[in-house]
Amino acid sequence: MDGTEPVEEELKRRLEDATGQKVVGVSVCWDFQEHEDELLELIESKLVEKDEKMGPTTVQADAPEPESFFARMERSMLAAEAERVVVKGEMTEEERQTASREAQAANPEEMIEECKEVDVVGILKSIKTCPDAYAIFETEAARDAAVDAVQSAGVEFHGNVLKLNASRVEPQTVNWRNCANTDLVVKAKRVAMGFCIMLAGLGLWVVAFYLPYAWFTLTFNYSYGQEPGFVAGMTFSMVVVAGNALMYLVCSEVADRTRFIYVDDREVCYMLLYCFACVFNVALDLITTYMVAYRINVGLRMKTYDGTLLENLQQFSDRFESYAMQRTLANNLYAYAFPATFLIPFLIEPVATIYAPYKMMMAIVRTQPSMKGFMAERLLGSLVFDLSRYADLMLDVMIAVLIFFFPGGYNIQMFVGLAASHVYIYFFDHYRVLRSIQSCNYADKMVDWWTQWMMSIPCGFMLACVVFKANCQPGYPCVDGDTMVAGCAVAFFAHIVLHTLALKFVVPMFGLSGESDGADSNTYQDCSRRIACSWFSANPMYCLRSQYVYQHNPPCVYCIPGKEHLIEVNEDIGLYFNDCPAKEEDYDAPHVDVEAVKENLKELKGKASQHFEDMKGKATGQLEELKGKASGHFEQLQGQMSSWRMPGFGASSSDEPSKPLDDAK
Repeated sequence: MDGTEPVEEELKRRLEDATGQKVVGVSVCWDFQEHEDELLELIESKLVEKDEKMGPTTVQADAPEPESFFARMERSMLAAEAERVVVKGEMTEEERQTASREAQAANPEEMIEECKEVDVVGILKSIKTCPDAYAIFETEAARDAAVDAVQSAGVEFHGNVLKLNASRVEPQTVNWRNCANTDLVVKAKRVAMGFCIMLAGLGLWVVAFYLPYAWFTLTFNYSYGQEPGFVAGMTFSMVVVAGNALMYLVCSEVADRTRFIYVDDREVCYMLLYCFACVFNVALDLITTYMVAYRINVGLRMKTYDGTLLENLQQFSDRFESYAMQRTLANNLYAYAFPATFLIPFLIEPVATIYAPYKMMMAIVRTQPSMKGFMAERLLGSLVFDLSRYADLMLDVMIAVLIFFFPGGYNIQMFVGLAASHVYIYFFDHYRVLRSIQSCNYADKMVDWWTQWMMSIPCGFMLACVVFKANCQPGYPCVDGDTMVAGCAVAFFAHIVLHTLALKFVVPMFGLSGESDGADSNTYQDCSRRIACSWFSANPMYCLRSQYVYQHNPPCVYCIPGKEHLIEVNEDIGLYFNDCPAKEEDYDAPHVDVEAVKENLKELKGKASQHFEDMKGKATGQLEELKGKASGHFEQLQGQMSSWRMPGFGASSSDEPSKPLDDAK
């Protein structure tokens, strides 16, 4: 269906008739990739205008203007991105000329296009719908009832049968711009292109970083036990860091170019690509480490326990199992793991991803008067949060368990270094999430599931190590050569298969089932009042159609983190969120406002006094109530005692009535 039809309204009525449940609204996915840039620029331009109307941005009158040629060129390039985007026909020719004259007068040496027209109505009518749409019900219970009502037959709509499923994602985790009517061929091309880019990145790392280091280490003279010095070791650490950083950028670009609809799927792809790319780097590093260790021991003319020179051993397994190689490889593996892999990259990360970018962007914003509003906020904003940390931690664990293939002298050092590094990573990520990153939302369990699956790799290494260590031990068979390597490989892959089957079939047997708490009581209205981003405000096409097709008043406003106060309430279309803009910071105010502190202390003292008086009054009332109850109880007891008669004392019985207690005294 195209944009000329009121798809949202028609689908809403059809779902209500088919399910018998009230539908708050429908958010449809649209294929607008051909017009993605201009439509999103228009949305942002409208948000800028609305934000300026609510609180105009103040600019210092004496802001310094850079006069050099390169400064003017830089300002022109940055200002070109800040051009105003308007709807076609929204500005008259006279207004356009006035705006052009004002821009030319403000910047006579710069050619800046002030206004860019977009035929938004024509674009909205020409775009097509995608196969997915999201229907919002009042409660989760109503949603589940609607799904059950049409589960077998579906919903017929414009000659198609629609299937209803409970959504596994939230509106913040939908990449609406990636929705498109693409076939499998296009998706396959994207995946193939992504792998080609990743292979190109690996090739660049091998040629630019790894081959020079490998050439140096393999051509070094290892006679009489000579080894490369500190510079070579630090170079090796930096090669590891550079390789991981390059793979970080390449895998992120590949995941973005694949254009996943859901953020969680993108993170799964990115995490797996990054993890296996780093595993490839580690494999190359370990191969080089093995070759270097072999050349060192050959230079030292090391022998096996039976006196055979190491250089005379022909099989890989014989060389690997020799004590000299085991000792050297364990030492090199520990040096590779800690601190080169476990700690150094994460010590550099705060500077490279938080401090340095912020200082650079702050310098640009401070020296460029044209940088203000949304553009300044984007430049000063932190990097987008991703889930690459899963891959980092898995890589560390994979390297750590390899130490079990060697003598146990480095086991404690390896895992103490691993634990200490991960404690630091935890505190750094804790600070980063609370203080640095933008808002993030991950609603699906796919990332966690694949992380649990990746745990099969280090566990498989441990099983292969058990097979390797058990060889020729009492009660176990003794094999040599390629048979041992094949046995370790079979154990490794067998564990991965069993691990996968357990995650797929066994673990779900112990999961929770049934409706979530509050499925009947928690309504969409309550959630919409608390959470700014809804299925309507998160969809850019719904926001544009709300304003230019349905002409809602007020229309649905696109939700951007930090600009939630621009959203207006319109209960007719499911918008209930309302907020006020954040208080503007006063940079001229002292760091410690003494008067404000005094006022706060005075207010706190008043609250404490009032609380004390309330507690005193409450305690007095309770004491009076307790006193009244005690008096009543005493009077009741006294009445019972006055009516009680004591029996006669002595051995003989008497027919006289018993005297009262007072007489008995």
